[in-house]
Amino acid sequence: MNKLLIICGATATGKTDLGISLAQKFNGEIVSADSRHIYKGMDIGTGKDIPQESEPLTDHPLDEKFKKINKNFSAVYRLRNAIPIWLIDAVNPDYRFNLADYFRLTRLVIKDICQRNRLPVVVGGTGLYIKALITQLHLINIPPDIKLRNKLSRLTLSDLQQSLQKINPEKWKIMNESDRQNGRRLVRAIEIAQCKNNHLIGQLSADWRMLYLYSDLPSLYKKIDDRVEKRVKQGIVNEIRILLGRGYSFDLPSFSAIPYRLFKSYFIGAQSEQELHKIIDRWKYEEHALARRQITWFKKMVKQYNPEQIFEVDVTSISPNQKIGKQVAKWYTKKNNA
Repeated sequence: MNKLLIICGATATGKTDLGISLAQKFNGEIVSADSRHIYKGMDIGTGKDIPQESEPLTDHPLDEKFKKINKNFSAVYRLRNAIPIWLIDAVNPDYRFNLADYFRLTRLVIKDICQRNRLPVVVGGTGLYIKALITQLHLINIPPDIKLRNKLSRLTLSDLQQSLQKINPEKWKIMNESDRQNGRRLVRAIEIAQCKNNHLIGQLSADWRMLYLYSDLPSLYKKIDDRVEKRVKQGIVNEIRILLGRGYSFDLPSFSAIPYRLFKSYFIGAQSEQELHKIIDRWKYEEHALARRQITWFKKMVKQYNPEQIFEVDVTSISPNQKIGKQVAKWYTKKNNA
């Protein structure tokens, strides 16, 4: 059975650094599980943390297979410390990428990595992406219903909430407060509930181990704030300006991600230093909130699986490299020799 290593946790817990380190030790390649990294040209704001000189590489046979699924997909990988990172830059920002897309592409990439006798290392903080790889879910290959969306766009947030509660009360019950206050997510939930083609997808056949990285909140907030300041210096404003110049807009789902939507007021307004500082402060606040939501999600998720498959690592005061190298080596070596 193929082996699969998963590294998950909240933003700024050091997942990618650990993934690169373990990929170097165990002949691995990284597969991104971040819903924001999938978009081309959205590097700084999403925190891909890949050297600027690392050009997207598409000279791989997988590209043809990607395009057979959808002509909009590209089998792009980029190198960091000579380690390939897959499923970043796979689509343009105006494509509505969904979970079913992610599962289909990830399955192809992981199969290819395993066929080359390398270890796939899935790294990311999008919990549902990760869960789909190890659990069969009632998930969705449902295209957008433009007619329905236009109809729903005329409803208030309260109307959308009431509509979802009526047609799918179970979905409403499991939504967190942030999702309940998000009109776009409510529309999608209603769209799915009304579609009759909902079916099971998900779950790869693999011997997997999961590294769940966590930290105390004060330490995590400090790392997040430092990273936001770094991304401002790297040129997030110019990155957004370039994207807008290419014809993309703040109305796209890809721009709903932190921090892109926060800069709408800056680009349609006076573009003052005062406004910029307000946006940066808001960016930090929303990243803190995202981290708390991710922590809640992963705490619930890891309890659903065999404890022997989960390594929980507190990264507050020590590098995770010093904690889990031996555990991963024991699992990896044992399975290779089985």
